Amino acid sequence: MGNPIKKLINSKIFLLVLVGILVLIVLGCVRLYYEDYQVNEQINKLNEESDNLEAKKLKLLDVLSYVQSKAYVEEKARTELGLIKPGEKEAIINSPETTDIGQVENKVIELEQISNPVKWWRYFFNNND
Repeated sequence: MGNPIKKLINSKIFLLVLVGILVLIVLGCVRLYYEDYQVNEQINKLNEESDNLEAKKLKLLDVLSYVQSKAYVEEKARTELGLIKPGEKEAIINSPETTDIGQVENKVIELEQISNPVKWWRYFFNNND
C-alpha cells in the first residue's frame, strides 16, 4: 500500500476542502477591508462635521463678542430706545404724507404733466395743491 498522506493530498476531497478554506479566508479579508473602508469614511465625515462646527463656533464667538461690546449696546440704545449722547442733536425727518407707493407715484406723474412755469409759480408762492 502507498503512503496514506500522499493519497490524502492527491485526493479531490482534500482539494475541495482547501479551496473552501481559501474562499472563507478571502471572504473574511474582503469583509474586513470593507468594514475598514466604512470606518474611514465615517471618520472623514466626522472630521468634516467637526471642521464645520468649529467654523460655526468661531462665527458665534464673533457675534457674541460684538453683542457684548459697547458699540452694540450704543447701537441698540440709539435705534430701539431713541437715546442720544450728551451734546448731540436729534434730527427728525418727516416721512411723506402717504406711505402708499401708488399714491406717491401718482403724485410724481401729476407733477410731470404740469408745465414748467406753473411748477415755478407753485414753488415760489408755496401753492402745493
